[in-house]
Amino acid sequence: EDKLKNRGNAAGAEHGVRAINDGACKIAKETSYAAGGLVAGGLSQTPTYITTKNKELVKAEVKKQIEVFKDHIVDLMICEYYELVEEAVWLVEAVKVLLPVTLVCV
Repeated sequence: EDKLKNRGNAAGAEHGVRAINDGACKIAKETSYAAGGLVAGGLSQTPTYITTKNKELVKAEVKKQIEVFKDHIVDLMICEYYELVEEAVWLVEAVKVLLPVTLVCV
């Protein structure tokens, strides 16, 4: 949610992260599985890390994002563009509780 409200973006207020990712998962599953492919969920760095450096707040933001991917039983998570290793580590800690296969790019 924090990224959707960042810099005047209205997507957070109008739709919310869950609704956006739910729709994306449905489209990806319909198109990918029909062709024998996989479905990946995607995460990236959070403004909460930059503004607070608070591990629990960052993990709470990540949890909001990954619950929908767990509900849709995605095949793997791709977590990309993390400038700081500390935030990437916190993300992996949060994701691995719900989804076992994760790729992180730092």
